[in-house]
Amino acid sequence: MNRFNRKLIIELTVFVGFLLLAVASRFWLADMPNFKPVAACALLSGFLFSRIWLALALPLLVMLVSDWQIGSYEATIMVAVYGSLAACPLLGFAAKRISRSRKFDRAGEAGLVAGSALAMSILFFVSTNLAVWTQWYPMNVEGLGACFLAALPFFKFTILGNLLFSMGGLAAYWVASGIANRWSEKSNPDLIAS
Repeated sequence: MNRFNRKLIIELTVFVGFLLLAVASRFWLADMPNFKPVAACALLSGFLFSRIWLALALPLLVMLVSDWQIGSYEATIMVAVYGSLAACPLLGFAAKRISRSRKFDRAGEAGLVAGSALAMSILFFVSTNLAVWTQWYPMNVEGLGACFLAALPFFKFTILGNLLFSMGGLAAYWVASGIANRWSEKSNPDLIAS
């Protein structure tokens, strides 16, 4: 199997794993609002995948599949949610480019992913709450303040979930890739000689 096909199979396997985890989490982590790995999986897909279209498809497919079961909500809010989640792989892709151009080690990569997780938390918080403000609150400064104040408890879960799942996912990827590399070296000793 050539390197291109192997990388595609690995990316598709990770894609399916992220998809299943993110969809399932929207049902079994229901008691903790916004504490879900959806954004983290989207961020990591942009950071880890070589195909940006595959990374962009992940959060959109997660939301479409799970919203099909959960139900829909106001179109303005839905656009804000889907749009901010679609931005997550782009943040991951940008972090990967920075990491490669500056030749970051794993600590540097972890810092970039953590910073990206915080950035996507803020982006999600601001964009979705602006959409909520336009639908459920008076269109004035008091309404805006009330909307963002009411959303603060959700924001702490967003930050916590995005950081925890992003860093945990990155660590899991490093462990899995290390195991795969050792297995590959053992099963193909010619790679060691070259």
